[in-house]
Amino acid sequence: MNAEYNYDAEGHFFPFFLFIMDALVTIPLTWNVLKPSTELEQTAGRIESNFKPKDERLIEEQRQRQKKKARKTKRIIAVVLGWLTMAYLLYLVFNAEQTRVKLWDPYDILGVSRSADERQIKRHYNRLAVKFHPDKVNPDPSKNETVQWINDRWVEMTKAFKALTDEEIRNNYLLYGNPDGKQGTSIGIALPHWMVEEGNRYWVLAFYGGLLGIALPYLLATWWYGTQSKTKERVLHASAANLFREWKEDIDAAGVVAALSVGAEYSDYVKADTKAAKLEGRVLDSTAVPEAAKDKIRSIEDPPRRKTLCLLWAYLARLDLGDVELEKEKYAVAPTAMLLNRSFSAITLPFQLLQPLLASFQASQHLIQATTPNSSPVLQLPHFTREIVAKISGAKSTSPLTIQKLMGLPASTRRSLCSDLSDSQYGEAMAVAARIPQLRIEKAFFKVVGDRVVTPSAMVQLVVKARAIPPATPAKDIPAFSVKDLEDKDPDEDDLAGQKSKDLSRESSEQPPLAHAPYYAANHAPRWYIFLAESRAGRIAVPPFTFTAFDKAAVNADGTPTFNMLTFRCQFQAPPQVASFHFTMYLVCDSYVGFDSKVDIVLDVKDLSEADVVESDDEISEPDEDSLAGHKSSANNPTTTNEGVQSRDTPPSSYAASLSHATNAMLPNGTSGQHGQHSQHNSRPVSNGTDASFDFASRPPVTHPLPAAPVNNLSRTDQIVLRHFWESKYEDNRSRDLHFLKFPSFGQFPSHKDLVPFCEVYHLIKTSPGAKIISLGSANGTYIGFELFSGSQLHIDMDDSWDNIAHYRVGFKSYSQVLRDPLAESTFKSWPKPLTIEFLEDQYQQWCQNLTSLCWDAQEVTELGRTGPDDPALAALLEDEVFEAHQIPGLEDEVFEAHQMPGLEDEVFGAPQIPRLEDEASLVRVMASNGDFNGDDEHHHKLSGLTLATISPSTLAVHADDVVNVVSDVAPPIHVSTTFRYPRDPAKLVPIYKQ
Repeated sequence: MNAEYNYDAEGHFFPFFLFIMDALVTIPLTWNVLKPSTELEQTAGRIESNFKPKDERLIEEQRQRQKKKARKTKRIIAVVLGWLTMAYLLYLVFNAEQTRVKLWDPYDILGVSRSADERQIKRHYNRLAVKFHPDKVNPDPSKNETVQWINDRWVEMTKAFKALTDEEIRNNYLLYGNPDGKQGTSIGIALPHWMVEEGNRYWVLAFYGGLLGIALPYLLATWWYGTQSKTKERVLHASAANLFREWKEDIDAAGVVAALSVGAEYSDYVKADTKAAKLEGRVLDSTAVPEAAKDKIRSIEDPPRRKTLCLLWAYLARLDLGDVELEKEKYAVAPTAMLLNRSFSAITLPFQLLQPLLASFQASQHLIQATTPNSSPVLQLPHFTREIVAKISGAKSTSPLTIQKLMGLPASTRRSLCSDLSDSQYGEAMAVAARIPQLRIEKAFFKVVGDRVVTPSAMVQLVVKARAIPPATPAKDIPAFSVKDLEDKDPDEDDLAGQKSKDLSRESSEQPPLAHAPYYAANHAPRWYIFLAESRAGRIAVPPFTFTAFDKAAVNADGTPTFNMLTFRCQFQAPPQVASFHFTMYLVCDSYVGFDSKVDIVLDVKDLSEADVVESDDEISEPDEDSLAGHKSSANNPTTTNEGVQSRDTPPSSYAASLSHATNAMLPNGTSGQHGQHSQHNSRPVSNGTDASFDFASRPPVTHPLPAAPVNNLSRTDQIVLRHFWESKYEDNRSRDLHFLKFPSFGQFPSHKDLVPFCEVYHLIKTSPGAKIISLGSANGTYIGFELFSGSQLHIDMDDSWDNIAHYRVGFKSYSQVLRDPLAESTFKSWPKPLTIEFLEDQYQQWCQNLTSLCWDAQEVTELGRTGPDDPALAALLEDEVFEAHQIPGLEDEVFEAHQMPGLEDEVFGAPQIPRLEDEASLVRVMASNGDFNGDDEHHHKLSGLTLATISPSTLAVHADDVVNVVSDVAPPIHVSTTFRYPRDPAKLVPIYKQ
């Protein structure tokens, strides 16, 4: 039977439908509005203070405006309207006419008891026939009876009688509930009947078209482009690009302030109007603004940015601008600058340079406290002005007066120095100084959970023990701590609650009070950053870990310190080398000036043999892989083949891998094991007569696969697109023979010892037949990436002193490998959705030149070449006449002409007799005064008086061919040939060496 669709003609069920649709939207939205806020600024307490700045009303207005932006006004209105609509619909539902569907019942139609037998039913039916048969009943007009109604009633009675007496009809009734058998299905639709009437269908179609074709795409596009227009730091992409252009290696806090003026976010309220001249005059005339900042303002030609920078310095210097509108703009720029500064910090981290990161943190402190860089930190206290601080410091002071120095003075002396403050003002300032949480580091150490020593590549924890001690706390009031407070015991293996409590991804519930910042037009929760750096090299070893809460309460309810021992844990991967690494640990607060700490700390990586071992295998069995101990064992053992899961918060390792090579002297480039045979390759080996070498002709398999982690943030459609693209690229790349050699990171002032390995190896690979250099770059070190082709016999003999160069095989990752790559998660999140082949192709063009990127699987080779003193290749090498021409010390001094580099002039310069140089300055002096340069005054002039600067891999990629010759001339040659060619254009060296 066909189904019959019935619309709600009476409008009884349509309110039900609307009520359910409304509830599906309103109830979740209500929870979103009413749930407790997780914003740090909304949950923390405050440092009590009665201090009110001069422009307290304007500052409070800006704070309310910031709160209004965060307030869910539109959602609150939507929730109220949703509940009102639900109440009205519920009223319609309860007041609608109740219609009940009556089931067909033969006993009820005939009016007989269900216990009646067939004889009684027949007798009763005969009586009904006498009374209700159509031939015996006339219609009664007073009862609105018709002939049709009388006939229909008798038909129903007849059906009921047969359903109770006829066997076949009775079976239909029992099976289908109707004597006529199976009936058609009637489906009710809870929509009003007028929606499908002839005259209204076009209006309904227009409504659906507007909803699905206009409103829904508009909402989705607004949401999508709104999210894509900003970075994860909630900064516009245009602003982030401008900040990147302003980034410099030697930037300071004042430079960061200038860089923050490029944000496009200021355009909402900063306009280049006639008042800009008045503002600029006040700033340029102020003695509180540094001269360098004034010069920067004068150099800016863009009027909006120029005014923005003036407003920032007016805010930091706390200048009175004499105009209400300018004052409002002055206090409004600080929260926006803080937002941009977070993006600047994120831009700084990939460069791994210490100076820009510290400058960004210092700029944050000054923005929160409204103080200029290099000003006295005492200005953070209420009522202290520059005049008062200058009077306290004295004219002969050479360093800014800090809060710690001021509070370290005797109380009577301190009060006499602050004589310009009234007793109430002095009391308010001291009360704030007694409540600012300054973290004092009591102990910092490294540990590995479950082990007594740190082993190579283990997941190590930096544990920092500190106490929050305000600077105004007298020494006699600071309680001593016990040795147990400094301990950090591991929880038992079966103590899951203890393991969970030490989960680094969970923030503790004890939050410190909001930063005391009376001039900052927004609430700000202080954040502490802990990171490791190599101070001498000026580089970051372990990126910052952010802490916004403590594991214990730092202050009591009344604001007094608790002196509890606080614990901070930072987990990262240990270096793969067995050595002692000297770091400087920084503890930086982004809210207070002069409260940062740093300590020197040593990470001592021991060999695996020194790790704890089980005393008896009979007493303690090997843990299962699925157990907690099994997971811990697999995480700490670098030789395990199980794939570990890396935390997204775990910073990457920043150490160079150790050398892995064979102990056999391999053939130099251009020679073979056959006596008297050699190729056209005319480059020199790095060194001869050594037992260390890389043999690329014999390429063993990799023994230590890298760990991987699952990534599950791609939609099904995106996975189909990515898989289609990746599998095609995998077929194109899996047969390529790619390698890279990894060198240590160059320091800020690299010596010839740093440059010689890189430059020599670069030239060897570049001039070797069957080899092609793919890329030069920096990834936790400096590397040379190259591809080998069929027939290549590339050998590189290494000097024994170069024990920190590693060889890696590179393969193109399969689709499943990429999905398990720990780095893929953040990469996939940054991709636009939906994915397209065009976008992936553009990304691939960037990746294919970088052998350490997402699509390449770099794995260290741990076996190279052959071993044995009686190696026939070595014997053939010693008999080779070409090898003799390379002049091992002690042989004749004949110059091997084939060693000359192609493309250079034919004149041969004599080998310079230059002693070993001990520092970079000596290297430059020798280069400038070397006799080989005296013949060309122009070259001598360009090289004299220069100092060695940082050499980046991108610079070496251009100038390595020239550097290899000059550096080799100056440094003691590590190969035995003494014939060198002067570069045709020595001016190419100028970009590498700066004034």
